[in-house]
Amino acid sequence: MNAPSIPRERDRKTVVDNPECPHNPAAAPRRTALWTAAALAGAALLASPAGAESTPSDPGYAVREIVEDGSWNYRGRPTIDLADGKLFVSYVTSGGDAAIRSIDLDDGTEVTTTLSSPGVDMHNNPSFTFDSEGRVVVFYSLDGGYSDQKQIARSLRPHDVSEFEVLHETLASELTGNVGRQSSMWSDGRGTIFMQNYTVYGGARRELLFISEDDGETFREHTLWSFALENDYNDRSYTYTFYDPDHNRLHFMALDKNMEEPVSYGLYYIYYDVEADRFYRANGEFAFDWSATPITNGHDYMDVVTDPDQGHSRPFWSSINTDADGNAYLTWGSRTSRRGEGMIGGHVAEYWSRHDGDGWRHYRVGNRTGWRTGSHINPHDPTEVYLAVTLDDRRTQMQKRRFDRESGKFKVAAKIGDEVPLDIHESEAPGFWGVSGPAGRRDTERRIVVWNYGRFMSQYGSRGGYEGSIRMGEWPAREADSP
Repeated sequence: MNAPSIPRERDRKTVVDNPECPHNPAAAPRRTALWTAAALAGAALLASPAGAESTPSDPGYAVREIVEDGSWNYRGRPTIDLADGKLFVSYVTSGGDAAIRSIDLDDGTEVTTTLSSPGVDMHNNPSFTFDSEGRVVVFYSLDGGYSDQKQIARSLRPHDVSEFEVLHETLASELTGNVGRQSSMWSDGRGTIFMQNYTVYGGARRELLFISEDDGETFREHTLWSFALENDYNDRSYTYTFYDPDHNRLHFMALDKNMEEPVSYGLYYIYYDVEADRFYRANGEFAFDWSATPITNGHDYMDVVTDPDQGHSRPFWSSINTDADGNAYLTWGSRTSRRGEGMIGGHVAEYWSRHDGDGWRHYRVGNRTGWRTGSHINPHDPTEVYLAVTLDDRRTQMQKRRFDRESGKFKVAAKIGDEVPLDIHESEAPGFWGVSGPAGRRDTERRIVVWNYGRFMSQYGSRGGYEGSIRMGEWPAREADSP
């Protein structure tokens, strides 16, 4: 059963380009004209700092290891969250066990539960949220594939991961009969839980949204969009979601990778207003309602200029967050399949995007070479981004970078942890496939970022596997956190 593919009609209000990408030699002759057009329009297009200036305005971060054997993939989110004075983190061990851990940030008490053993694959990371009573609701895989061998469980007590009860023995889609191993879970804290899932069925890639209004006891299912699965290079899917509790909105960012003529690489964006029960574009314009799903048109579409010499290049989402007014901010990376010596995949740069009411504007946060890493928007300040950056001497470091409105560039706000060699095959490196933070919660004074750290040959055990740990940086450094 082939589902209709989404037409790649560009939003006429979307203004995007990539005039400063140093990896795109074709962009050089266009640069002056694009800058002139941007200046006349009073808009900055995809600004790229040649070298981010250090502005050490923040105190140092206390860095510590919180999981000795564990990693996660970019898909299952949230990966970490804060509640009841504890940090909660889900992960997959190097031996293929899916687990969740809580860490009391005041006395250091740790509680860990192994949920399943789906196999050595970082895609199998569980995702979780909290119900209206503070109990932990977690989605995880039993087999790691696209099947009904998935479960949803709930902790017996609020903010306690020591014991769980299974709510759904086998989670299956009414339409497809199976669900994917990766998912995003969010809760409004009042009894409604959203779970977005990606699956493959009947010759199509499908994005599903499960909604529960009884704290996960029952779910109703929607197919958000569906794309014909023709070959690996037509990949308009892989959706990421973010729930904004202040405005009761669920935000979506989806990948577009189309290798048919005309070739395009881009991102879709849309948000769902839960109270209105309708979907909207970033500028507030009505897009569609449930009667229009599976969606065929109406998203914000952001085209991305890439360098064909870099291989099959595409954007890859990293995170979404919102400001106090509910405006969305996105981060995403430019990824290439071209591999360099001692590197996995290829990651050209990380970008930050905001909508100014007339169109999306994109700014480079920092360069990244060697592998896809991801970034995390600071939920306390969406103009700040955490990421692992590549330094000039082929070393890498976790940093926080802040958008400077006067210059239109990102500058270093804090250096988190030591610089380490870039070659991840022979030495440990931060940020591979995972930089995360609290799931959009602004009701805490604790500023925390968490990242994967270790040796990574592959996300899969069949290709070498990974030896990762998880580290946390907290600002300001507390006396009890000092090494």
